[in-house]
Amino acid sequence: MLLAVVVVGLLVSLWHGGLRCLLSLRIALGWLVLLALAIQAYGVYGLPAAGLTFPIVLGAGGVAKLRALIFSASSVLLLLVLWRNRHLGGMGLIALGLGLNLAVMLANGGFMPITPEVVTQIGHLERVYPSEVGLLVGGSKGIVLLREQTRLWFLSDILILSSRAYSPGDLILWVGLFVFLQGGSSPLAWLKRASGRCRRRGEQGAT
Repeated sequence: MLLAVVVVGLLVSLWHGGLRCLLSLRIALGWLVLLALAIQAYGVYGLPAAGLTFPIVLGAGGVAKLRALIFSASSVLLLLVLWRNRHLGGMGLIALGLGLNLAVMLANGGFMPITPEVVTQIGHLERVYPSEVGLLVGGSKGIVLLREQTRLWFLSDILILSSRAYSPGDLILWVGLFVFLQGGSSPLAWLKRASGRCRRRGEQGAT
């Protein structure tokens, strides 16, 4: 779904001239985005389901706790980049969506809650495995919790689209990403595009 948002956003941006402005933007601390995504990918796909121990810092069998710490740390790094570039269109919505996801994850041990019913509906039962913190969903940031066990349930993965589960924060983040892809400006500027103005806006806050 994220890929679809990016493709549609770029096509719309190309249509009204925003792509030129997007390419001219200077993203402050942009390298942190790559670092955060790499860390998050390692947490999702790089760590084994079990077998590692961290007796000093995280306790015996703390691989799940390390995974939760990685998810939280990567989100904080992304929020830092979003704050630094808050003058760009869409960054506020992206930060709001990411912040909501981080809030529900922190409230549930660092993982994104998903109910057994939703896991069954999207056909991911075979990915569920036990850990020292509960039932986790492989290849994701999810933890299986009953609705009554979930803190901030309404912010968890409760929305099913195309056989995948998403949170309200995800939807807000996608809207913000779409807006950003229009050249980092407000929607009112999309039809009044001026390349010089876009360059100045992209450079704003980077100095």
